[in-house]
Amino acid sequence: MNKGIAYAVSAYGLWGLMPVYLKWLHTVPALQVISHRILWSCLLLGGVLLLTRQWKRFHAVALTAYILRIYAIAALLIAIN
Repeated sequence: MNKGIAYAVSAYGLWGLMPVYLKWLHTVPALQVISHRILWSCLLLGGVLLLTRQWKRFHAVALTAYILRIYAIAALLIAIN
């Protein structure tokens, strides 16, 4: 089977199971859910960067003034939403 098809089936399957997952979380405060998502996403990204040895490249590209402005604007728009 083609990798793209496997990725698509996996994505659709996860998307279909999302309502079940969210129903389990109905008693958890939204701020706690968001906090966990942010924390675990950052840790996972850091781990991937370390395993692929791309930390220096990420640091050089992502921490430029232009990119940081884009991140700030995106964060502001998400917060407004």
